[in-house]
Amino acid sequence: MRYYMRNLLIIILLLAFVTLGSVAKIKDKDKDGIPNAIDEDIDGDGVPNIVEVQHGTDPFNPMSYLIEDTFLGGG
Repeated sequence: MRYYMRNLLIIILLLAFVTLGSVAKIKDKDKDGIPNAIDEDIDGDGVPNIVEVQHGTDPFNPMSYLIEDTFLGGG
């Protein structure tokens, strides 16, 4: 029984080590807790990735953004 318990403990520790190592490798550019693979705004600048790609800005760079033209006076 001791042999079985010892082996079970070793397996649990190895699985925990592998799992923690995998979690540490998940990339999260903007540190919001959402992995880049499923984050709709990877750089955290408030503009969705799809919009940045459509307009030619870099979804991985928060300093790459659109400049919105506004016209004063309406019209």
